[in-house]
Amino acid sequence: MYSIENFLSTYPTVLVSSDLAQALGCSAGTARRLLRSEVITASKENGQWSISAVDLAHQLNALRNTPMNE
Repeated sequence: MYSIENFLSTYPTVLVSSDLAQALGCSAGTARRLLRSEVITASKENGQWSISAVDLAHQLNALRNTPMNE
């Protein structure tokens, strides 16, 4: 069965915006927009977004299980 956790195991333990973009298959600009708009919640320190792979997996699983009309 497909597992987001298994997929993210190939990425660093803590992802920065460029890692997130690669994982999501989007541009770096789109990844930053997702972070700024808090679609994906991460922290920003010294101008660099970061999120743990575990937190990202939880958030992506939650988004995957959210009905489209909410």
